[in-house]
Amino acid sequence: MGQSWSVSSISKYESRVFEASGYKWKLLLCPKEVQANGIPKSISLYLEISENDNTLPPGWEINAIVNFFVYNYQIDEYFSNQYGKLHRFHETNRLYECGLNSSYIDSLKNPSYGYLKNGQCVFGVEVFVVKNQGKGETLSMKKEPNLSNTLTWKIDKFSELTDECYYSKAFSYGGCEWKLIPYPKGDGSEWKGKCIDKFCAAYPGWGLTNFLPLAHLNSPMDGYLVKDTLIVEAEIIAFSEIKEFPQ
Repeated sequence: MGQSWSVSSISKYESRVFEASGYKWKLLLCPKEVQANGIPKSISLYLEISENDNTLPPGWEINAIVNFFVYNYQIDEYFSNQYGKLHRFHETNRLYECGLNSSYIDSLKNPSYGYLKNGQCVFGVEVFVVKNQGKGETLSMKKEPNLSNTLTWKIDKFSELTDECYYSKAFSYGGCEWKLIPYPKGDGSEWKGKCIDKFCAAYPGWGLTNFLPLAHLNSPMDGYLVKDTLIVEAEIIAFSEIKEFPQ
């Protein structure tokens, strides 16, 4: 964008809308504290995402690396006093500012520095949108104050059980169906000695393989089996729900 010092008394100059990284933007130049000679003491450059960009969904958010620069005619290169700063644009913050102070203005207005030619300076901006490739999860604690959180199962004729494991009736709590699964002869699975505290498709159950030694369970002196009846109980003290953030 080119701008002549002779018209620097204007309050704001807006570039035409341009497209970068799939979005529409505008570059704004705002001279401040204009002196009697028409040269401002400072200049603010703004990058604004265009209000005419109809591709933005409700609640949009854009993270972009922004780099403002000014052209040097002598060396035919663009100079920047910033180095790729990341800024977050959203509905209530559509602007990003870069301020040029008086010492910087002195360099711009002096033709010997190469930034001013025929009364004009050329300003520009680079925009690199950072795509969100990460994944996140939200953890929500749940409560069911009106529902019982305890499942009690009375198992009769325990000594006559021959299957590896048994399933209780389903118990509804927290929007899920739960079951107790005792192993009368012990559980020799690969989970031995491990605690699984996350319920998901891969790990739908949790338990302790060495919860109670069979010798103590079957001992009449220990009181676990009374008239060949065993009572097992599970209490859900607290539970949570994990959901992934949308992409």
